[in-house]
Amino acid sequence: MKLPWTKTITASARAIQADIMPHERALGTGADWAPADYAEYYAKSVPVYAAIRVRSDALSSVPWQAQRRSGAAEGAPLAANHPLQRLLDRPNPWYSGAELRRATEINLCIWGRAYWGIETQPDGSTELWPLRPDRMTPIPGDPNTNQHIVGYLYRGLMGNRTYLPEEVEQFSYFNPMQERTGLSPLAPMRLSADMGMDGIKFNRNTLRNGSVPDYILLADSELTDTNAEEFYRRWEERFQGPNRANRPGIASFIRDVKPLA
Repeated sequence: MKLPWTKTITASARAIQADIMPHERALGTGADWAPADYAEYYAKSVPVYAAIRVRSDALSSVPWQAQRRSGAAEGAPLAANHPLQRLLDRPNPWYSGAELRRATEINLCIWGRAYWGIETQPDGSTELWPLRPDRMTPIPGDPNTNQHIVGYLYRGLMGNRTYLPEEVEQFSYFNPMQERTGLSPLAPMRLSADMGMDGIKFNRNTLRNGSVPDYILLADSELTDTNAEEFYRRWEERFQGPNRANRPGIASFIRDVKPLA
């Protein structure tokens, strides 16, 4: 089935094409706009995870309905067994339509862009697969051509793969500094997210590794290890536990208490 999603822009967009340097046409653009470590915020930052999860769950719960685009019945929903509707309901053997929509929205929230790989199987059927945006690079077209993007380069862990424009569907939040790539919502809030995670790490390490006592007891004379251990034992027996809080203490050999907290 041929999908009408080919991305081409005519030569009237000559100003946009002229913004790309020659070396960028060979290497592609946009790598700096989708760093891989953006995904760590989704896994480590509670507010980032919560915001993205709520949004992606809400949007993925709405089913997609394919409609006719022309003819007397324009706007009418397609039958459930229509190839396009079946593709939206079951994009590939491993993803449901809701799962594809969820993955797409999560990628948009993390990287500001999302990609579907449009794969044609040997039997002629079509499958849609979400692709990691941090590994995907659009290849700009030459100013003398009529194509805005001539292809895509996917840098996988086991090697690179190339895609034609008609084999990829790209979604992105508009980036005023580089229109071929998206602008991640995490970019302007990254410092705030870092501060939140740093605060949590500091508190956690303080609780795990902190060794500063709340106060110091100053004795009239030097205590032996035996006397000190006996003092701790008797102190804990009297004050340890929620039912023994705020009980008065007596230590005849203590001359002063210095609070540290």
